[in-house]
Amino acid sequence: MFTWRQKEYRFYQSLGGMSAISPQMRNLMSMPYKGAHHVSLAGGDMRQQGMDRETFKVMWEMSEPNNPAERCFMRIPQQEHFCGTKEAYQGLDVMPEFREMRQEELTQGADSGAAFNTIRLTPVYLPYLIHPRERFTSTKPDAIVVCAGIGARNLGGVEDKDVYPVRGQVVLIRAPWVKFGRTKSESDDTWTYVIPRRSGDVILGGTKGVNDWYPSARPATIDDIISRTLAIAPEIAPPFSREGGRHLQ
Repeated sequence: MFTWRQKEYRFYQSLGGMSAISPQMRNLMSMPYKGAHHVSLAGGDMRQQGMDRETFKVMWEMSEPNNPAERCFMRIPQQEHFCGTKEAYQGLDVMPEFREMRQEELTQGADSGAAFNTIRLTPVYLPYLIHPRERFTSTKPDAIVVCAGIGARNLGGVEDKDVYPVRGQVVLIRAPWVKFGRTKSESDDTWTYVIPRRSGDVILGGTKGVNDWYPSARPATIDDIISRTLAIAPEIAPPFSREGGRHLQ
C-alpha cells in the first residue's frame, strides 16, 4: 500500500511570510512536494545547452562529499525513456557515465533511451540559498528578478490577466530503498517520473493540466500516477509486499 501526504514543510513557510498566505493562495504556488533533478531539455538550442552544462558543473561540485552544500543534493543514476522525444534531449552525452540504453532495457512504448548520472535537488536547497543573499544585503543590486508566476495576475503594476496555471499533481511515497531516477517522456509533452529524495521519500509524477484551476488532489489522478510509475519502475513497490519479491501486473 502506498501512502501519500498533504503535510506542508515548515521550511517553505520560513522563506519569507509564507505563513501569512491563505491556503487558497498556496494552491496557486509551486509547493515543496515537487521533485527537482538536473536533466537538460535544451534540445538544439546551443546557448541553453551551454547554460545547462555550466549550471550542472557547479551543482555537481557542490554535491561532492564534504562540500558545505552536499546536503542540498543527491547524486543518482538516471534513466530517460523517449517516446519519439529524443530530439528534445540533445546534449545529454556530456553527463557523467552517459550511455545509450539497449532495446531490452526500454520501458514499453519507448523507442530509445539514455542512462547517466545526475543530481537531485533536496528541499533544503532553498533555505541554503537564503544565506548567501543575506551576506550581501548592503550591496545595491544591479537588477531584481521577480518570479511571480501565477501571482503576476494580481501583482500591482503588472496585473497580467493572460497568465494561467499549468497544474501539476504528484504522489509522495516513503520508499528509502529507491536510489535512482527514471522518466518516460511522451510525444504529447507529458512525463511519468520517479524522483527520490535523500530523506527516503520519493516523488511520483506527474500531470500537466493547462489552465486547470482545481485546488485539490484528485483521487483518480493519484491512482493513475501510481499505475504509470509502477509500469516504468516496479522497484518502487516494497520488496516485502508479496512472496517472491516484486511483481507487476
